[in-house]
Amino acid sequence: SLAGFGHWYGSRRRRLRADGHTRPMSTMTTDLWGEADGPSRRGLLVDVATGAAFALVVGLVQTQLGAWTWLAAVLLGAALAVRRVAPFVMVALAVAASVVQVVTGNVAWLACLAYVPLFVTLGGHRDVRVRRLGLGRAAVAVVVAAGWAWVRLADERSLRAHVLGALALAASTAVVVVGSWLAGYVRWQRRQAVQARADATLQAVESRRLHDLYEQEQERSRIAADMHDLVAHSWAVVAAQADGARYVVREDP
Repeated sequence: SLAGFGHWYGSRRRRLRADGHTRPMSTMTTDLWGEADGPSRRGLLVDVATGAAFALVVGLVQTQLGAWTWLAAVLLGAALAVRRVAPFVMVALAVAASVVQVVTGNVAWLACLAYVPLFVTLGGHRDVRVRRLGLGRAAVAVVVAAGWAWVRLADERSLRAHVLGALALAASTAVVVVGSWLAGYVRWQRRQAVQARADATLQAVESRRLHDLYEQEQERSRIAADMHDLVAHSWAVVAAQADGARYVVREDP
């Protein structure tokens, strides 16, 4: 009986060690927004379709408004298509579109609306390097816009109009690029706060689960010890009674 009980108790402890509190705590964090593995195939198709439609429609409109502005629209459409899978390529395409506008002297006003989602993406990106790159490009865009307006308005007779024109274009550029970057950054910060609360809740639940497993193991150990003492004492009594029976069996069978 004792040998059978010991075998049962040992197997129970081994099973508990395999399933319970001796296992190290696993990381319970999870990505609530599904951004850790990149966009889904459906999301990627939506981005490509959006970029292609933007390049086609806005490119045709810009062709009627100014020379070479259609090229900026096409480049910005390509940037929209890859904005979530290749942020550095997106930045390169957006910069190329800006260079086309500065060099030709024709601003693609309608196509420039694409800078809003592009800088929102940069401001809300998971990678800090991408966020910093976006903020730096936003600052450069404001400076370039002010310099471009200053050069274009160099023939103005009024210095006041000259300065106001440069400041107006710089301010409007800042609203578009810096404002969009800040909107993306605020969105990222809010998501981080929600993610932190969810991770803390999951960690608390996991800690409670492990604590309960530990308490259950302690209770099992106490019950096993009590059972061991009870069986051992009962077996000792049986052995003593059997040993004593040998002396009285003849006199009192």
